[in-house]
Order: sequence, then structure tokens, then C-alpha cells
Amino acid sequence: MAENNLTAENNIDNLIGSAIISNGAETVFADEAVLSFFGAELPFVMSDYVYPQDKDMFDAHIKNCSADPVYFVCRFKRRDDKLVKLSLVMYRDADNKKIKLEMFDILYMTKQYEHFIASNKIFNEIITMSDKIFFRYEIASNKMYVYNGRDSLFEGSIDEYRSTMLEQKCISSDRVQVFDEFCGNVKAAKENGSISFDATFFNGKDDDKYYKVNANYSVLNIDGEAMFVIGIFSSGAVGSAADSYISNRANLDPLTNLLNKKASKDYAIEALVRAEKEGKNVTFVMIDLDNFKTINDTYGHMFGDETLVSVARVMNEAVGDRGVVGRIGGDEFFIVLTDFDDGDKSIRPLIRSIRSHVEWCFKDKIDDIRVTCSVGTATFPQDAKNYDDLFKLADHCLYVAKSKGRDRFIIYTKEIHGTLEEIISSGTVIQMANFISEAHKSKHLLSVIQRFNSARDYDIQQIVLKKVMLELLYYYDIDGVQYCPVDENKPSYETTSYKVLDSRALINTYDGYKDEIGSKGYLTIGNYENAAQEHKVLYDYMVATGLYSMMIITDNDKEGKLNGLFVVSTHKRYQKWATFDINMLLIICRLMERFVR
Repeated sequence: MAENNLTAENNIDNLIGSAIISNGAETVFADEAVLSFFGAELPFVMSDYVYPQDKDMFDAHIKNCSADPVYFVCRFKRRDDKLVKLSLVMYRDADNKKIKLEMFDILYMTKQYEHFIASNKIFNEIITMSDKIFFRYEIASNKMYVYNGRDSLFEGSIDEYRSTMLEQKCISSDRVQVFDEFCGNVKAAKENGSISFDATFFNGKDDDKYYKVNANYSVLNIDGEAMFVIGIFSSGAVGSAADSYISNRANLDPLTNLLNKKASKDYAIEALVRAEKEGKNVTFVMIDLDNFKTINDTYGHMFGDETLVSVARVMNEAVGDRGVVGRIGGDEFFIVLTDFDDGDKSIRPLIRSIRSHVEWCFKDKIDDIRVTCSVGTATFPQDAKNYDDLFKLADHCLYVAKSKGRDRFIIYTKEIHGTLEEIISSGTVIQMANFISEAHKSKHLLSVIQRFNSARDYDIQQIVLKKVMLELLYYYDIDGVQYCPVDENKPSYETTSYKVLDSRALINTYDGYKDEIGSKGYLTIGNYENAAQEHKVLYDYMVATGLYSMMIITDNDKEGKLNGLFVVSTHKRYQKWATFDINMLLIICRLMERFVR
């Protein structure tokens, strides 16, 4: 029996908690929630809080208590003198000396049950309105259930399901091996995944055509144990433009089963050629998961992979046979939409659906990090006439979405975002596929070193310096880079996406936090709220300027005297400073030191 760790305030109307009592009903241990519920301090006699008419029953259970758990209902007086009906589990510990209690609020359990029933009805209604086929596999009983709305299509073991599908020739002969892989993954309750095969009965039509079936499935854990595999079958006609790509496993990303980067580009180019001949539209959708590196660092790469698989499944289900989805980087996705000739009217609901479903997938799995995504789109032929230009526009819109605070989508509009030539000249076109790549940042560092070493003339040096500071915003997903000299007669430098209120404030208050910087030469703050106690001076500055995250790097002379400060920051959004990024920023700032003096 696991002890309850919920807070005392939440437990008044929730799961109460755990306690240990003696044979005389004296409470010798109780977790914080139990103490808060009764408003008592250890030791106290629990039977004193039992409703008088239930006291004999409670005492009898104590007297007859053994190692076998006993379940019963008893009424108790809560700390606010209200009478509460609790469900109790009572049993003796291993040495048979003490009695353990688990206490649950029946009213809360009833509400939870009613909520569960209501939710179940809602989801059942949603399923009946869907044109997709759903399945669930019960691991313990080896039972497979396949149904379309309220209509049951199959019920039996997973092996019987496989045999039935093959005997009725529902699976294309050249895809039997893939179908066997799907059945094996479901039976073994393998990690969440997506797989495609060709079948006949998923089209809702009375014909013998084979249709491309996307089987997206997920393992459902209850109390830490894998209990079910649930999934959705969705389809598109075999022989479509995307089929030759999807059916070739060499084109698929091994983790998500989406198109890989090369196949995504090849398909997109072909789609543009077809669209030009047929006079149709093609929309590029660039999607980047927000805070994915934080998820990886916090919960580990295995959970990070599960996140990517789940997101891939959401996108596949949303897009269906109206386009294809590819994974072009760590947490970057590329969707090519080919069946949206009504433009934004259909694209906006699709993107909203993807964003809301991505967040909903992880609502109860991650408490401290919201799983959201940023999206940028551009459409052929009105926005651009070729792959490279259209990709750059969609990618730029993705960058705009991230720079505006993430968790949003931007659809390219020339009147708002300017022409491609204007965007390129402003230096804000980046490839998000490389944006978070450590290898790409390393190449950028080599480029910085080369340019600084080649800059002999002062004017050239200043151009390179300002260009590098601008590039840092894009390569490290930050909003500002500043340099403030101690000597007011020397120039200061700033490249920011926000208005700088007082560029000298950190110099003037340096003595208030220089000890925290110490010999390492830098200080990072990922969340300004955490600085309220440890770095009060910096906290006040960050609140006043709207900086949520900040990295300060000192520029000292040979004797260790402070010449100035580099300030790297994000504005109204948090940043988890990765060790790799810290080291790279330190190197680049050290390179810039000789050009700011």
C-alpha cells in the first residue's frame, strides 16, 4: 500500500492518506494529509473521531485485524466538525504488531466515478461520430476488439484476428509481413508506434480495392502496469501520390514511421510539380515542439522518444489522406498538404486541431512542462513558386511563432511579413531543422572564429561583431545580446528584440552579485522567480525589464579587473540553459572581447 503524498489542502476533498495505529487505536504514525484531515497532532486516538454509532464496528475491526486486508466504511468527524464517510482498508504489518490504515473519501470517489462515467459517455459519442476504426487489446485476456462506432467488427484473440484477416484476404499479399509486425507489436505491448499496411475493409465502400491503412497505437498503463493497447485505423487510397513513399520503409523515420527528411523534400517537390500542372495549391507546414529539450533533460530520452511518437500519431491522424507528414529533425516536423484548395479556411482548423491534441496528449503525464508546438505555413503558388522559397517562408513564419512566445501558429502574409527578399535581407531566415542542432552550432562557431580572424580593419570588425550578435539570437533561441562596458566613454552594444530600459543597471549593481559569479566568470538564471531570494538585485532588474531568463558573462582584463559584461537573455519566456549552449556562448563572448574594447 503506497502512502499518499498529496498536499494537506488538496486532501480535504480527496484521497485522505495513510496511518498506523496500535491495538488501542492510538495513532502512532500518520502522513501530513491525515493529520490535516483530522486537525490533530501525534499521538492521538483515532477512535475518538469515529461517529458514535460506528465506534463498536471500528473497534471490532481493530480487534479482529489480521494480515489480510479488510475493507469497510466508517464515518469520521473532520477538522471542520463535518461528518465524512470514509472507505478504509485495514491490515496488520509484517511483524503483526501494528495496524495499517488506508483512508479514502467516498464522496470524492463517487464524484470521480460519476465524472468517469460522464467522460466515458462523451468519448463513446465522439467515437460514434468518427469515420475511423478503433481497436483495443486487453493484455491480460489476450482479447482484441475492433469496432466502428457502436458496430463491433471483431472480437477474439489477437491470433484469431490475424488469422481472420489473412483468411478473408483482407491484407494485400505483399504486406502480410508488415501486418504480422503490427500484430506482434500489439501482442507484445510494444512502445507506442505507427505502421502502415494495405487492407480492403477500411474504406466504407463495397469494392475490392486495397486501401492504405495507418495503424496508430499506444500502450495504456494503469498504476504503472501495461493493461491495454489502444489504437486507431485510418485510411487513404493505395496508389495515391504519397503511397510510393510511405510503403518504402527506406523513406521512413525509424522512430515515428513518418517520412524522413530526404523523402519529405522529394515528395514536396513532386507535389509542387503536380499542383502546377493541375492548377492546385500546396501548403508547407513547419512544426516545432516547444521546450522539447527541457522535456528530454527532465524526463529522459526514452520519454522524449515517446513524446515524438505520440506527436507523430496526432499529426498523422489530423492530416489523414490530405497530405503527408515528415520528421526532418529532432523535434521538427514538416507537413505537405495537397488537398486544401480553399486555403486558410481549412488549414486553420487543422492546425488548431494538431496544437490542441498535442497538448491534450500530455496533460496528465507532465505536471511542470506544457507540451505545445509552434507552427509556420506558406502556400504555393500565391506565396512562392518553388520548393526552396516556399520552405524558407514557412520556416520564417515558424521562427516568428517561436519569437512571439511559442505555442502559436503564423500563416505567411506578404503584407505583414514582407517579401522573401526583404526577409532574407533582414537576416531572419533560418532553417529550424538546424536551429537546435549542436553540430550546426559547432559549425557556426568555426565560422565566427574564421570571420573574426579575417577581420583586420576596424570597420569590418564592427560589422562582424554586430552580425555575430544578431546570429546568436537565432542559433541559441534567445531574445537579446548586450555588452555594457564599465567605462562610460566606451561604446556599448546591443542586439535585442525588446526595448532596453537601462543598459548600465547591471554594471552599477555589479558588487551586489559578483560573488555569485566568482571565478567561473558567468552566472545563469533560467527563471527570474528563482532569483527572488538568491539574487535580489538581479531579480529586481529582470522584473523591471521583463527578462525571464538571463546569462551574465564577465569581461575581465589580465589582472582580473572588470572591463564590462555580456548579457544574454530571453524576454517574457523561460530558458533552460544547456551545458553545451553555455560553453559555446562563453567561447563566442571571449572571442568578442577584443572587438568591444
